[in-house]
Amino acid sequence: MKIRHIGTFCAILFSSFSFIAQAQQEGVGIGTSSPNPHAILDIVSPANNKGVLIPRLTTSERTSMGGNLSTTDNGLLVYDSDVSGFFFWNGTAWSSVTVVQDLELTGNELRITNNGNATAIDLSAFTGTNTDNQQLSLAGTDLSITGGNSVDLSALQDGVDDADNDPQNEIQDLQLVGNTLKITNNAAATDIDLAPFSGTNTDNQTLSLSGTDLTITGGNTINLSSVQDGVNDADSDPTNEIQNLSSASSGTNRTININGGTGTTFSVADNDNNSTNEIQTISKSGSTVTLSAGGGSFTDDVNDADSDPANEIQTVSKSGNTVTLSGGGGSFSVADSDNSATNEIQVLSKTGSTVSLSNGGGSFTDDVNDADNDPANEIQTISKTGSTITLSGGGGSFTDDVDDADNDPGNEIQTVSKVGNTVTLSGGGGSFSVADSDNSSTNEIQTISKTGSTITLSGGGGSFTDDVDDADNDPANEIQTVSKVGTTVTLSGGGGSFSVGDNDNSSSNELQTLSIVGSTLSISSGNSVSLPTSSSTKDAFKAYFGNATTGFSNGTTQLRPDKKTYDLAGSYDESNFQYKIIARGVFAISGVLLLYQDGTTNEPVDIIIFVDGSERFRKRCSYVTAGGSANSVALEFSFENYFSGGEVVEFALDHKGSSKTLVGGDDTKSYISGRLALEDN
Repeated sequence: MKIRHIGTFCAILFSSFSFIAQAQQEGVGIGTSSPNPHAILDIVSPANNKGVLIPRLTTSERTSMGGNLSTTDNGLLVYDSDVSGFFFWNGTAWSSVTVVQDLELTGNELRITNNGNATAIDLSAFTGTNTDNQQLSLAGTDLSITGGNSVDLSALQDGVDDADNDPQNEIQDLQLVGNTLKITNNAAATDIDLAPFSGTNTDNQTLSLSGTDLTITGGNTINLSSVQDGVNDADSDPTNEIQNLSSASSGTNRTININGGTGTTFSVADNDNNSTNEIQTISKSGSTVTLSAGGGSFTDDVNDADSDPANEIQTVSKSGNTVTLSGGGGSFSVADSDNSATNEIQVLSKTGSTVSLSNGGGSFTDDVNDADNDPANEIQTISKTGSTITLSGGGGSFTDDVDDADNDPGNEIQTVSKVGNTVTLSGGGGSFSVADSDNSSTNEIQTISKTGSTITLSGGGGSFTDDVDDADNDPANEIQTVSKVGTTVTLSGGGGSFSVGDNDNSSSNELQTLSIVGSTLSISSGNSVSLPTSSSTKDAFKAYFGNATTGFSNGTTQLRPDKKTYDLAGSYDESNFQYKIIARGVFAISGVLLLYQDGTTNEPVDIIIFVDGSERFRKRCSYVTAGGSANSVALEFSFENYFSGGEVVEFALDHKGSSKTLVGGDDTKSYISGRLALEDN
């Protein structure tokens, strides 16, 4: 584009000045125009697929080279191809770039650092107190211990807490949730829906149909088989036809219609003429319960859901062995519920280690402290004092001289300690020196430090004065600071200064500024140009599908317009129905096609755009309705593509069904156009 050429021109003008200042101020960049400000050399791989090759020497070549080096060559780096490793000159000898490793403990895992493939050692088995810290928990009658089993304590329960052993006649209560009345202590009890007794005094009834039986809630059921019509089924029997009911309501009137039959309207204010079974509303104010529609009222002084004093809710109380039922229900003794002296209810108790059973059941000493009488599986307590582990209950003791979970002295836990350069492993594990990781005295790890301008290398590495404040002793490549005041640029350290009012004496290559307003591009001290934009007159081509309809059968078929135009040095192949685009740039291809099916089946149709014979765009018109032009569907689409010039564009329809698809309509309703959106000159 024209903008690209102007931008390239400006970049060339500016680069001659910026390169010198950038190199002096920011260092040298290879592969980048913005080197790291803290690096004297910044190398970047533009495609992220290249590296830096350090000089490669054999061991003999490296050794020979060392004879010519001194302390001024500190930091010199080479790659030894014989041993596949990097070496640097430390001032007196070559040092290998080795990796210092250490131990790292994360959670219970012990690892060796700087080795992603190192095996992690799980130390969780050696943590804790080596004692059983267990917890008891009770859920219902199940008693559980952590790390152990559960026992059912239901056998220790003492009675049924009522007057008999029959679970079918327990004391129950009524519970109202919303409009639903429930009875407690009976999961199988039927819930009573009280919704019909709330709200207004009208009949809110529901019709339901099962087969030919029509049922109304609160009323009766009638058989509708006599109103069935037709034989629209698989036999000739008119008495078993399938029919559909529909209903409509208006106030208290309900109209029932049956397909093929005669509807009927009736009032649902009541479903019969019997005044003795009307739907009524029950309400309660205080202890007074009132039934609407003259149903009367009564005082709910028995605190239950009816007026029957023979089934009142009563309260059971127990004093000693006497159970009393309130409301004159009498009392009785629960010392026993039968006349057998051999199955009495007894109470189990425990005091210390003595377990007693009431009513002459005797007692025994619970000296095994468990749930059976087997002294061979008693629960014992383990404790540790120092290295001595003791098991209660005569379990004996032993010395934990291996301090682990087994008796194997070959896998004991040991402690690593370091004093100076000596690493010691406890338990007779020996020790070794980490002063160096090899036996060579020429590649020792050293520490560099700086005090003021004096830099010192440990291990007899010597020291020097950093009077040039950089990484070498060469005063010819010192770091300098560039500053600018007005149009004068000054370089510190005696680097001089110069004016940047202009970088030369030519008035024909001045720095200029680009600006754009709308589609107008301007350059300072220069002219302005209008950028190309989309235009309604810039159609590379336009295909019309006018009043004459075009039919296509099943499959992919090329679209053939009945009228077409083209410009921008384009062309049209009359025999192959192809547009050839000569102009370069981005084209927006869009349009609308009026499609309809000449048949009886609704079927999907795709619009396809081909560029140089390859499909570039496809859009589905999910279903085109059958029935001719009266049921036409407008398929709109939009597609953008860059053309470098010379490409051939074709259009086609892909018919997914067997019906004939037609394209038609006037020129304003059915067309395809390719418009130049952005020109590339």
